[in-house]
Amino acid sequence: MAARSALAALVVALAAAAAPARAQSTSCEKPIAGGIQGGMNASTWVGADDASVHLGALLGGFATFHLIDRLALQVELALSDKGADFEDASGDKVKEALLYLEAPVMARYDLPLGGPVTLHGVAGPGLAYLTDSKRTPRGDLRPLDVTFTTGVGADLAAPSHHVSLDLRLGFGVIDAVDDRARKARAMVVTLLGGVTL
Repeated sequence: MAARSALAALVVALAAAAAPARAQSTSCEKPIAGGIQGGMNASTWVGADDASVHLGALLGGFATFHLIDRLALQVELALSDKGADFEDASGDKVKEALLYLEAPVMARYDLPLGGPVTLHGVAGPGLAYLTDSKRTPRGDLRPLDVTFTTGVGADLAAPSHHVSLDLRLGFGVIDAVDDRARKARAMVVTLLGGVTL
């Protein structure tokens, strides 16, 4: 139920963010732009010795606000599946999949290469709210995480839209598990594609 409510809130927020930005560029040449994005996470828990990489999906949207020259503020809202995989006592693989509603707020710098291609870099903090967990009861997990994300990407301009491809690295500041004896801070590498609306 919590995951459905979070998904409904995400859809409403994406529609509101993207509405004023239709048919506009994601580059800093326009005052505001927005769109949708999706991709793949490869995540694990830093500090957990037996954790291996967990693969999950990410789906969300973004709004980019021009500030000065090539500098912009990029605000995002996304549902992100991240966690870690483990082996239990019998040797079977166990997936600790956590579904977060994430809201990063990042500075963005655009570097036009000439023609339709623009490179960009992003970096900034965010908040992540735990909406669902596959294995561990939510009561044993911390509901909030503070995140930091950085990455690089490229935009390709088309007549009515821009298409983007990003590679990002993100860290969680707070341990996911509410247990002082167990360290479980998220680290995630994301391959992300997006398109303006």
